[in-house]
Amino acid sequence: MRILIRSKFGKIMGPSRGVTLPEILVSVSIFSIIVIPFLATFLSATENNVSSKDKLNTSVLSERLMDDIKARPLFLASKAGVGNFLYSSDSGYEVYCNIEEVYRGALPTSSAKYEFNLDTVNSCQEFLINEDTVDVDGSNFNLLNGTDTEIFNLKIKKNAGSYFNEFYKGGNLQSTEQIFPEDKINEKINFAKNGSDKFELHVTVDSTVDKEVSFYIIDDSNRLILVNDGDKSFNQYFNASSKEAPYSDVLYKIEISVFKGSDSINKLVSYVNKQ
Repeated sequence: MRILIRSKFGKIMGPSRGVTLPEILVSVSIFSIIVIPFLATFLSATENNVSSKDKLNTSVLSERLMDDIKARPLFLASKAGVGNFLYSSDSGYEVYCNIEEVYRGALPTSSAKYEFNLDTVNSCQEFLINEDTVDVDGSNFNLLNGTDTEIFNLKIKKNAGSYFNEFYKGGNLQSTEQIFPEDKINEKINFAKNGSDKFELHVTVDSTVDKEVSFYIIDDSNRLILVNDGDKSFNQYFNASSKEAPYSDVLYKIEISVFKGSDSINKLVSYVNKQ
């Protein structure tokens, strides 16, 4: 016996049936046509965002390292013509550098040699970096605070015609030393022993200081973090050495390439003249 059911709309309903395979396939096809373009757009936007972040980070990194290389004439002279070499590994990026000598003129008559002799530098204060400590005026301080790099501060001030260095650890004053500069204020940061712990020094040169301030960084192996926390600038001399190196009026081409894995993210080319 067949049972007929009348709905409240007056239509006769027969026995219910399931969804057929062709109907499922058609539904899936329609869903795919609608969703896949949106999914592709989402994935593309995500990739573009990551790519833009990498380009921004590597652009800042390239400019910073380019300025560092340009300020080191001995390094330029020693690396010119050696080909592409790994200069730095920083935050997941590998930075390669290639230095070429584009032009060489005659030795300037005013100075036949680039001469930098640490023995002749009148140092006001020296920071002696050991394997895991820094020695300041005979006192030792750990370079790490637990597992984090300790933050040190140096404030250079002038008061009543005299000059002072104030040294802080973790925001707490550790020592105040009167310094006696001649024509300028020279500070030495000497990495006396090898190690992996970094030395992070934040410097503030007070607006009352009327002398040029210079930091001479000796034998640093990428362990120094030197930050200017003030409004007044200071000089930084990396790879300080007592060696002498003759060089002419030379124009160098410097090319920096930044990679993330095997992908080339950024490239920066610049020129510098040393004479």
